[in-house]
Amino acid sequence: MRDQMGIFFHMRRGLLTIVVVLCSVLMGQNVLFSGAANNTVWSVLKIGAGGFITGIDISRDGTKVVKTDTYGAWYYNNSAGLWQQCVTTHSMPDRVKGVLQNRGVYEIAIAPSNTNRFYIFYSGYVLRSDNHCSTWILTNFPRDSADFVKGHPANDRYRTYGRKMAVDPANQNVVYVGTPSQGIFVTTNGGDSWTSISPSSIAYSASVRGVNPGHAIAFDPNSKVSGGVTQGIYIASYGTGVYHSTNGGTTWTLTTSAPTTFQHMIVDQNGNVWLCDNVKAGHLHKFIGGRWASIPRAGNECHSIAVNPSNASSIYVGTKSGKLLLSTDGGDSWVGPNRGSISSADIPWLAWANDSWLANGDMKFDPSRSNLLYFAEGIGAFYTNPPTKEATVNWISQSAAIEQLVANWIISPPGGNPIVASWDRPVFTISDPNSYQAKYGINNVNEIQHGASCDWASSSPSTIVCIADTSRADTSGFSRNGGSTWNTFSALPSEIGRKYYGGSIAASTSTNFIWVPSHCGNPFYTTNGGINWTKIVVSGIPENDCGWHRAYYLARQIVVADRVSRNTFYMYNDGSATASAAGIWKSSNGGETWSQVKSGAFDWRGASNYNAQMRSVPGQAGNFYFTSGWQSGVHPVNQSFWECLDNGTVTTCDRIANVKEVFSFGFGKAAPGKTYPTVFIYGWVNNVLGIWRSDDHCLTWTKISDGFPTGSFDLVKVIDGDNNTYGKVYVGFSGSGYAYGVLK
Repeated sequence: MRDQMGIFFHMRRGLLTIVVVLCSVLMGQNVLFSGAANNTVWSVLKIGAGGFITGIDISRDGTKVVKTDTYGAWYYNNSAGLWQQCVTTHSMPDRVKGVLQNRGVYEIAIAPSNTNRFYIFYSGYVLRSDNHCSTWILTNFPRDSADFVKGHPANDRYRTYGRKMAVDPANQNVVYVGTPSQGIFVTTNGGDSWTSISPSSIAYSASVRGVNPGHAIAFDPNSKVSGGVTQGIYIASYGTGVYHSTNGGTTWTLTTSAPTTFQHMIVDQNGNVWLCDNVKAGHLHKFIGGRWASIPRAGNECHSIAVNPSNASSIYVGTKSGKLLLSTDGGDSWVGPNRGSISSADIPWLAWANDSWLANGDMKFDPSRSNLLYFAEGIGAFYTNPPTKEATVNWISQSAAIEQLVANWIISPPGGNPIVASWDRPVFTISDPNSYQAKYGINNVNEIQHGASCDWASSSPSTIVCIADTSRADTSGFSRNGGSTWNTFSALPSEIGRKYYGGSIAASTSTNFIWVPSHCGNPFYTTNGGINWTKIVVSGIPENDCGWHRAYYLARQIVVADRVSRNTFYMYNDGSATASAAGIWKSSNGGETWSQVKSGAFDWRGASNYNAQMRSVPGQAGNFYFTSGWQSGVHPVNQSFWECLDNGTVTTCDRIANVKEVFSFGFGKAAPGKTYPTVFIYGWVNNVLGIWRSDDHCLTWTKISDGFPTGSFDLVKVIDGDNNTYGKVYVGFSGSGYAYGVLK
């Protein structure tokens, strides 16, 4: 009977498609577009900050910008009292923006003599803005010279070293830019032309060429100005030392006995150079009177340094973990380190987070205010009125409107609230999309956790299971009340640990779950809610087969629970390790035994090895969809979006017509008068990129966004519809949080 139903199902789809095509041709309509107007209103889903703010620049009038490691940079709009994103589809020229062009920012700087002007080093380009980053223009920076920057060094382990770009305090058109492996470039005309500083003048040590920590550049504000150019400039070249120019960059001298490595370097208002060393246990160094001196009394964790602009004797050193040391006598004596506390009235969960380490990006005083120190940090932007003697430091959050989490998965349980899973802060249950949360799940025991995957139990939607772990610790667990409160699993699969973690998880009942870890780990199942787990053994597939899930960082979800039949699961193996394993595998007894119901990998060879995603259709037995996810190459890559129907012993999968390279997809509540759930995709329909909705089982599509719903061209990494409200949809980005759309 099931076989006959499956044949009828596929015949019905084909007949309906023919009917719709014929009717549309006769009526002069495009079958793929069932609506011309974009009637979906998009808003930012307020999670708040969460990612690494890796650097900060503040000018004399209080103008502030911060850079991030995953996507974009932010300008603080004083009149609005909020941060605004600088890297958007509206602000950036066409050459810079586009699919998979999203990046963190290598460096951003304000021109001190004209604080409307910013420069940004983004994805190998140097751009200039003359209106607080509302719009950017490309300079003629030689992008081919920025070889490493065209990758993603904004997110490498040296992302907090610098500053890598500096603007002359006296001249908005003079800018120095350091690249990781191609030396220093300078412009004297606002970027119309650039000159490479001779390698014989500013050397880059070949021994560290593969390390790529780059340069730190600072002007001496105490030096004279000649011809409209500040004469004193310092450049720290990692692996070589610190160079000094006293004639506006015409000639350079390597300072004697200079530290050859750095984390941060600044020049204070009196012309003293302060440098935090990277090699000698993080020691602080000072260059004064032509001589370098080490200041070990400042501690051995020096990462960043700030000098009070109204009192050069008041010096603050920030450690890698965010502790603060203070000197009130120009560095002769020190008190601290003091970690202090966090206040966060704007985004409450920031203070609730257990940040026993506050990852230090940078520190800088606001010269427009008295004794106000800013801290670019691992979960946001903070400020304090630092003590002038040893006392508790209270860091106050100023992070509202910054959205910096990396999305991994979204679910919308029937009858419940949507739940998002992210890097660093694993699980948020969204009771109000327009308000910041007080807490997140599963707990705050560990500072950083990878929210890899979540699912709602098909027969008990208020049961939620989530993977929340890293190679260091695991807090994965479940909720019995739709994500309001959480519990960790009583036990973990025996192999979960430093190597096997992350992956994807699926739930059929309140106690029957399957966990497929990454890094070629073995799948496990539990029938008692995680009290214990049993390794899944599939006949013909060796243990630790990499065809299940290769790496934790992939956007890969390859196990689903059937949404009608209890204790029924489907898993996908791409066959990359064992060719005969390729295809869909099914268990009807909770994961104990498995049979191959579809053989062969999806799409062309290798396409489904990485970012493949599966979801089962709510309310539909044996019905699920599959995409190989995003690929490299010219978009759209010729890969299909698949709908699969299980006929009992055989699963048949059909391509959805005219849909290509679906990055992600999900299901929402059915349209009025319909019974089949709404389908949402982020991909190409008829070679047009967008976020699309189908109300009629993928026969026609309505474009509800051009693919950049909030103006961010950050990658839409995951999407899911709301199972309780028709037309409502959620998307997650690869570095700037989440958004949601509502049908109006």
